[in-house]
Amino acid sequence: ILVQIEQVNGAKFNTYVDVPGMAHSKTIDVAMSDLTISDDSPDKTAKLDLVQVKQILLLDLSGITAGNDEDMTLWVGTVTFK
Repeated sequence: ILVQIEQVNGAKFNTYVDVPGMAHSKTIDVAMSDLTISDDSPDKTAKLDLVQVKQILLLDLSGITAGNDEDMTLWVGTVTFK
């Protein structure tokens, strides 16, 4: 899963997390230090500022990379930032 945080100024930060299939529950921790500036970010020198977050994207790339055209569901529970 691609995790992307976009700020109001358009800066984007990404990281990837592994999510098990087959309806397994898993707690996933994403450290803010794991997020790196995205290739399509307009400002390559931007710093992550959680006060400026516009949106958080969770993108399942398996359909694109593996050619998987099945319906998939990602259940998201509590989201916290530390």
